[in-house]
Amino acid sequence: MKGLRKCSILGMLLFILACIFTPFQTSAASAAIPSEQITITKWEVLWETNAKEWEEVATGNHQWQTINFEQGLPPIPEGIHSAWYRIDLPKVSWGQPGLNINKLHGYDVEVVSSEGRTLYHSMRTYGLDQYRLLLPVPFQEGAQSLYIHIKTPSDRIGIQSAMVFGDYQSLFPQHIWGGLTDLLLISFFISVAIIMIICSLFLKRNHFSSMLTLAILIISFGVLILGYSESITMLLPGYQTALDTAFGIALITIMLTLSLYFEKLVGAGPWGIIRWYRYVLIVYSVLFCAYQLSGDLVSNDFVSLYIFSLNIYGVFLVIQLALLLIISIVYCVRKNSDAILFTLGYAIFSVPLAGELMWFIASKGQYDLIYWKWGILGFVLILIVMMGRRLANGNNQMLR
Repeated sequence: MKGLRKCSILGMLLFILACIFTPFQTSAASAAIPSEQITITKWEVLWETNAKEWEEVATGNHQWQTINFEQGLPPIPEGIHSAWYRIDLPKVSWGQPGLNINKLHGYDVEVVSSEGRTLYHSMRTYGLDQYRLLLPVPFQEGAQSLYIHIKTPSDRIGIQSAMVFGDYQSLFPQHIWGGLTDLLLISFFISVAIIMIICSLFLKRNHFSSMLTLAILIISFGVLILGYSESITMLLPGYQTALDTAFGIALITIMLTLSLYFEKLVGAGPWGIIRWYRYVLIVYSVLFCAYQLSGDLVSNDFVSLYIFSLNIYGVFLVIQLALLLIISIVYCVRKNSDAILFTLGYAIFSVPLAGELMWFIASKGQYDLIYWKWGILGFVLILIVMMGRRLANGNNQMLR
């Protein structure tokens, strides 16, 4: 249990450092651009009403719309879900130039050089539509243009940040830096979960199940960050589908294990409502997984049910979180210390998430969720404290 205590202390330190460091991370990275690198704030866009190939776009006479990022992004025309972007790059002396795009929205993204060669192509089939790209640009004696074709079924599309053009080798460390926090969090969750699983082997049956449930919950939180993090998909470009599947499994596991853990440490609530709702979730999860599997085996033209979608699953998640909050408040009134701790952890998790979601809606999708991950860390630390209290109380009763 000493290892678990050390991990808790380490997590608290990470949480404090995150609160101090995260707000300045993006600004510090942008301020550290070397003088030999060029910041690009102007490019052109060609909104597509009909699909166009690169040859037609590069050689045809089209009305390109100029975008000046410093003056704000233009509104997207109604009904537009694809566009071509043209970026004019100056003449440089670097042996291997590179273009760093920190924020780009789309599902199907293709980058084509001025010679018609495909430099990058990614087509995602899941909910993460944000890209961070570091593109190696072919060296040319003079200026050149880069073409980016973006398709998306959503209302978010296009380049959403200024770009940096410079030497590829000097851009690479800056590009990787943005994903270190996600890697740090994921590594911490996995390490704590492994320690807890090992510790659970030496506990009695009643504590073993609680410890194992918490370990599975922590791993699921780590996988959730893993599947949502664009930085991870950048490092593992060939595993988008696997990450999408892992994200869905983690979401299901979190819903089930969170209610089970709450039931074990706090209680099942009036009339056992938490237990009954968990049974409903188990039935729905089985049907949900069966439907998703059938979608891989059978054409979606034959099996297409909105009730088995991630949107509906998200509604179930919101209902569960609301139930846990209401029942924990009921137990708080009864001066249940575990319920008080759970409410505190829930607030640490939900307040930043709710604030970011409101700002996300207010900015019409032009904001990236950042602090929810650190809210998860705070929530996990509170859950670990609850588990430690339960173990300590059990040991005190044995000594008596």
